[in-house]
Amino acid sequence: SDLLKRALGAIDKLQAKQPDKPMAANLRGRIQLAQKDNAAARKSFERALAIAGQKGVESGEIGRWINNLGLVASDVGHLAEAELHFRKALAVIERSEGRESALVALALDNLGAALRAQEKRDEASPVRERALSVVERSWGVAHFQYGTALNSLGSLLLETRRFEEARERFAAAAEVYREALGPGSPYLVWPVTNQGLALLELGRPREALAFFREALALRRELYGEEHGQVASSHSDVGLALVALDDFEGAEAELRLGLDIARRTLEPSSTTLAEQMVYPADCLVKRRALGEARRLYEEALPVFAAGFPAGHSSIRHCEEALASLAQK
Repeated sequence: SDLLKRALGAIDKLQAKQPDKPMAANLRGRIQLAQKDNAAARKSFERALAIAGQKGVESGEIGRWINNLGLVASDVGHLAEAELHFRKALAVIERSEGRESALVALALDNLGAALRAQEKRDEASPVRERALSVVERSWGVAHFQYGTALNSLGSLLLETRRFEEARERFAAAAEVYREALGPGSPYLVWPVTNQGLALLELGRPREALAFFREALALRRELYGEEHGQVASSHSDVGLALVALDDFEGAEAELRLGLDIARRTLEPSSTTLAEQMVYPADCLVKRRALGEARRLYEEALPVFAAGFPAGHSSIRHCEEALASLAQK
């Protein structure tokens, strides 16, 4: 957006005057991350750390910058690398700020997300529980970060098939965000989407569709149409339509999501690969087997590079291709 471009211009002027200030490089990286310019964001965060490293001082702020490198890696689907950054960030923050610092909760939440995405659920569960506990003690239940911790715990419950408990956590997280940040907050997108996912698993696709459409409207307002999160919302709408047996409408939404994802995400992104699998599954139902096969074949090596062996996404593609080979 124009606002982000103006902010980058102001930061460039600040860096020119104070090249030895790591904060300016970090701010630049945050804006570049919001713009989905991940390669540039990585360079900015690395520069901030390099400048700070020359001073030889460890602090919670440096831990946050390391955490930002994890966010870049996570955003492009490099989850093992993201986990390493988040673990390092957590260690730095704990040493400099203490184990009960509010910054610790942020690092724990990101680490839990990376573990969950790699299906390391036994490791993710205590991390997420600790994050919720630290947030409650540090900020209280009315703070928006408590909503973040609730949403994260709900995601873990969703993946362990405790769907109603997950839905309740997502609903509570959404309420915290609305009260703390207002109805148009970008944070609200996540628990709204996740309520839809839980309802879909509970066999309530019409209710899920309403949440997915709410999330899509929020993301369009925040980011415009050309954004990876908007692509994900189109796919969510498509999945709900599949569950409602509206395969024509579903295919249109899923194709739109994939088209946006191809334009906005890196080819190595596991998120992009997920956007390939959704329409492929729908195409199988519509008997368009050749096109479905091509999408599975395109997604599989991306998953294999980004996820550990045996990950459910890898297995899904392998099983789908094996089934198609028999038809």
